[in-house]
Amino acid sequence: MESSPASQARLDGCLLCRACESVCPARVPFGHLMDQARERWPARGVWWSRLFCSTASRSLLRFGFWLAAVSGLARIGQSLLALLPEAVVLQRKRLSKAGSLEVGLFTGCVSDAVDRATLNDAATLLERCGARVAWIEGSGCCGALDRHQGNVANADAHVRGNAARIDLHAFDRLVSVATGCAAELMDYPQMLGGEGAAAWEDKHCEVMAYLASRQEKLSFRPLRKAVMLHHPCSARNVLRETTSTAHLLRKIPDLNVIESRSVQCCGAAGVTMFRTPQTARSLADDLVEEFSRSGAEVLVTSNIGCALHLRGAFRAAGVNVAVKHPVNLLREQLRD
Repeated sequence: MESSPASQARLDGCLLCRACESVCPARVPFGHLMDQARERWPARGVWWSRLFCSTASRSLLRFGFWLAAVSGLARIGQSLLALLPEAVVLQRKRLSKAGSLEVGLFTGCVSDAVDRATLNDAATLLERCGARVAWIEGSGCCGALDRHQGNVANADAHVRGNAARIDLHAFDRLVSVATGCAAELMDYPQMLGGEGAAAWEDKHCEVMAYLASRQEKLSFRPLRKAVMLHHPCSARNVLRETTSTAHLLRKIPDLNVIESRSVQCCGAAGVTMFRTPQTARSLADDLVEEFSRSGAEVLVTSNIGCALHLRGAFRAAGVNVAVKHPVNLLREQLRD
């Protein structure tokens, strides 16, 4: 295929939601094909997204975001700051050494910079399930942020770096909290090949699936609220796992869990929400309208990109909504 403005526009217009894969009878891997196409004809990138991939720059970003949150600047305008949570957590939870299983917690890049509250809550729940949790230091980006923009060489470097740094033999399980990272980590065996692939087979688990497998150790206090559960594209179309989150949330007594009926992308799509903000916002408007009609008070989603994008969409619509990861709500209602 020859490069042209029309073909480039079609490539850039793909949200990589991979909904086409979920309905294709031939199981054509459209997501991988699109990644290869963008390697040849890269999408118009967002340069500052690379800042999340460095440990030092993530530390600076985290401190800057914290200052924006405490000063109130995070609620001003339609900039990146408007997408931030109400509070940015600087510290990581101090982990205990008790537990029967060793679980490595993959911190990722964006979550480590702006959503440490979720990482801390995930660690608390994993410990309650009987795990000795270890922060995976220096893991950084899983590779998805660069790969979906066409920077395949950088993405592969992240994959090889993580494979070299993470000693999988030290853990019973490697757990991630963002479904976007989980989708990329799921492909590590295929990308690494050889002996490296064998070590990654069946080692990684998304946090909600892991907690659901050990749910008998979790009990929760009642909560008389209605929450809307949003299933990210990465969970619905790549991981093909949406039942664990809904099942765990329904273990909270008196909680009314309303699963969103929307099956389209919310518009976040990695950095697409910054590259084509009008398209991204129009896609989010449908979810904002559905939420407003539902009577729910909280929106729950397990993807950090979706959470940031939807938080900004709600604020732009003048709707005051708490947007949380499922582990935030579970930890808040954890008994004792």
